[in-house]
Amino acid sequence: MIGRDAANLFTPDFSGVKGDPAQTAEQIFLSGDRAQTICRSSASRLSFAAALIEKNAIDEADLFPVLKEGVPTRLLYVRAGAADRAYRLFSTLLSDPRVRYAESGSDAAEGVESGDADLLILPYADDAGSPVLSSRKLAETYGLYLAAVARVKAGDGLLYALQGRAILPRIEGRVTLHLSLPAPDPATAADLFALARDADLIPSGVTIPEDGRATAAFSGKREDCLAAAVAFLAFFPGCELRGWIPEKPLLER
Repeated sequence: MIGRDAANLFTPDFSGVKGDPAQTAEQIFLSGDRAQTICRSSASRLSFAAALIEKNAIDEADLFPVLKEGVPTRLLYVRAGAADRAYRLFSTLLSDPRVRYAESGSDAAEGVESGDADLLILPYADDAGSPVLSSRKLAETYGLYLAAVARVKAGDGLLYALQGRAILPRIEGRVTLHLSLPAPDPATAADLFALARDADLIPSGVTIPEDGRATAAFSGKREDCLAAAVAFLAFFPGCELRGWIPEKPLLER
């Protein structure tokens, strides 16, 4: 009950920030910062997060920018055989997709940043799971959220990512939560993994550089990822949520 008591004691009214992910994240962090000395264990931190979610009806639209349903979705990507195959997979998830082609990945990212497109498609990883570093750099530079991934047969199983300034609405079932945070020291990294473990999440991709920002991905039930996301925001300074996606990538048959 420690976490729930702390949430009742230290939580301001969220009604004025609901639907604004940046303001919601700030309020969650301020609440967690006040409760740091009380909520030291991962169990109490998850209890704190659960109470925040229950008390303020926090859902994905409070944590992430979410694409509007029922309106055309504008995409940009560099046309190539494998990218075209990825587009055909992604288009099944989208409301009335409208596609245009870019000269380069950076052109596509600039198109999303300027508001000319909602999403772009970038190569994400090779068949061995090694990330495409140029795409990762674009995602970091332009602050792109990860909305979905798809595996195509070309190149023995290339992974492509659907990314943009928002995520897809109403992703149900098991999801993979992606986040970034300042490169943690060993104790902070241990706390990060302990919280994920106690939330019944499975690590599915972690990069911890010596400096700069670390990235992490954890998979689990939607409600468990939601609680963990709020706890990460509350108790890990500088943490940013970078999207959540269906746990399993789209697969080309």
